[in-house]
Amino acid sequence: MAEILGNSMLTDSHKIKLIEKFEADNAISDQKALSLIGKMALKHKELKLSDSNISSILIKSALKTNEKIELFMNNLTPFDKEFITSFLSSLGGDYKQLNEKGPMPYFKNTALLLSFFQYLKQEGKISKIKEKKDHIQVTTFRK
Repeated sequence: MAEILGNSMLTDSHKIKLIEKFEADNAISDQKALSLIGKMALKHKELKLSDSNISSILIKSALKTNEKIELFMNNLTPFDKEFITSFLSSLGGDYKQLNEKGPMPYFKNTALLLSFFQYLKQEGKISKIKEKKDHIQVTTFRK
């Protein structure tokens, strides 16, 4: 699958059709294929993926952290709190700390991250967001 998706001779529209036909009946586990499909999903919002393959892309692909967060925010409906915990752990670093009670990590202030943290607060994963000029501090003190 990764070789087909990496073929520059195929147009994106053909790749989208192939992805949708293949992934509807198949779980994709190859990291390179997941990464290529994730990039396509970010570039082409019309690409419809199964919940299980979106989850696999978010957890197992080699996409950059900001790309995974953008894909997560574009596909909020299939995620429960258990998945969110796994997703934050897979991102590693300060994101992984958001699963614990007590840490107060800092992140670069971007619109994407602010939206992501607002969603996490709504879901009860974090308690407070302090927006500063160039960074965001997230508080994880939860009841």
